[in-house]
Amino acid sequence: MRADSNPRWLLMAALTLSCSSPGVSSTSVQPTASAPGTAITAAADPGSGPTSPRAGDGSDAALCQAVLDLPSLARYFHAEVAGRVPVVIVRGTRCDDLPLSAAGAPVLFRARAELAAGAPALELTAVEVRPASASVRLSYPIEGVVGSVELERTGAAWSVTKHELAER
Repeated sequence: MRADSNPRWLLMAALTLSCSSPGVSSTSVQPTASAPGTAITAAADPGSGPTSPRAGDGSDAALCQAVLDLPSLARYFHAEVAGRVPVVIVRGTRCDDLPLSAAGAPVLFRARAELAAGAPALELTAVEVRPASASVRLSYPIEGVVGSVELERTGAAWSVTKHELAER
C-alpha cells in the first residue's frame, strides 16, 4: 500500500502538522489503534500545550491579573458605583476560576447565560498564550470599551508590553 493512501499515515501526518506550529507550545499526541483496520484515535496529554485550560505553574493567574491591574482598564470598573464591585468576568477562557482581584475585591466568574441584560461584566474575548508572550483581547460592554493587551513572560511572571483600549 502506498504511504499517501494509508489512512493511518495521513492521520499521523495531520497530527504532527497541527501540533508543531512554530512559536506555540506543542501538545503531546499519541495516535492509537486497537486492532488492524480499526479507527485511529489521538489522545492529547491533558496537562500541556496551548489547548490545556491551565499551565499548572501559576502563570495563568499572573497573566490574567496583569491584565486586570492595568490602570487604564481599572478606571472603567468604577468601584464607587453600586453594583460594579465585585468585578464579574464572563466564563470561557483560561482565566476562569483563578484567584483574581479587581477594584479591591476578588472577581466573580459567571456564564453569559447567568448575567442579566446590560449587567457589568468583563469579557476576555481571546487569550492566546505562547511560550514567552501572550495576547488578550477584551471587551467591557457597559463602558463601551474594547481592547487588546500584549504581555511578555519571565518565568511564571507576566508583564504588559503594550496595550490599547478604546471606547466604542
